[in-house]
Amino acid sequence: MAPYVDEHPGLVKLGLEWHSKMLLRIEIAGTIINSYDTYMARYEEDGAFGLGYFVGGVVTGGLAFQPSGDLTAATDLDPLIGRWMARYKRYGHAMEDGVRTLVYDAACCHIQGVCEWTACQDVVVSRLSGGSVSGAAGLYVGSSTAKTVTVPASHLTNNGTLLVFLAYGISSATIEYGKATDTRMTIVPTAATNLTATRSLQLSGGWWNLQGCDVQMTTSHENGTTLSTTNLFGKAVSGQQEYALQLDAAAEAGALQILFEKTKKL
Repeated sequence: MAPYVDEHPGLVKLGLEWHSKMLLRIEIAGTIINSYDTYMARYEEDGAFGLGYFVGGVVTGGLAFQPSGDLTAATDLDPLIGRWMARYKRYGHAMEDGVRTLVYDAACCHIQGVCEWTACQDVVVSRLSGGSVSGAAGLYVGSSTAKTVTVPASHLTNNGTLLVFLAYGISSATIEYGKATDTRMTIVPTAATNLTATRSLQLSGGWWNLQGCDVQMTTSHENGTTLSTTNLFGKAVSGQQEYALQLDAAAEAGALQILFEKTKKL
């Protein structure tokens, strides 16, 4: 079990050190782990932002989290913990054979027992299973230098859902995914932030190789409320496209679901 939250406070720092390493351990060992005891006292020390950041990264990877201990600020933090538990149930858990490292920080020490408190700039994708939403995957982006992150088709199929977690300090990522024949895809931003800088996802890849169609983007809250609907191009287009998705800094991490759907040819 990992990480040792009771021994090492600071939930944002802990996430930077352990979010990718927990997934790498699953990939190497082929055995699912959990996120150990996350003491409620740590949540109170770091507040809603620290709680949302650490748990958001854990849920993105499909790892169960274990809040434990006493919580005097329960009226403030219990609802947030409950919403993250609901998201874990919705999107599912990691799979023994479903973790793949896309960018490995070779200059960083990953050895448990030697340098586990070192933050590494890895990019890892985790295929999820068992949730009420099928075809989900979680993408942890811990590198600001990776020019393009390509999500393999084995981890994200047509009508899939991609949870995207930008590690603290990272404001953007270019993500390629899908095939030209795919018609629907949902993006769920999961990283809490207290940064004032604008954050964005540059979406591209096979899915965006359009064949005489437009793309409708629908942003919904997880409670089912539709917040906005727009046609990205306003006409039928063909060829390779890309779209810069601006992330809503005011929205709670994990609460928004952004559906991209290819419309009929005009």
